[in-house]
Amino acid sequence: MKNIFITGVSSGIGNALIIEFINQDYKVYAIGQNVPENLKTNKNFFFMKCDLSNLNKIDYKLKDFINDTKFELTILNAGVLGDIDTLNNISTTH
Repeated sequence: MKNIFITGVSSGIGNALIIEFINQDYKVYAIGQNVPENLKTNKNFFFMKCDLSNLNKIDYKLKDFINDTKFELTILNAGVLGDIDTLNNISTTH
């Protein structure tokens, strides 16, 4: 069985990606702010509650969560929706 790691899985695209990869016989390791209710009991779904806005707090927990698992694919889907504007009006700094 193949393994995949996905961030930002609480809803939307991340949640849909989990379902798609589980249907393709992957084991899905996921982190997000909330566990997707529709996947809590799936035997191929492994979840760690995590807020990626504070990276200093997750380092040791993440190492324990993924252990020495080898991943065929990693999808970094987590994000924060900020201002919506034309590209020339968006700052690239916080």
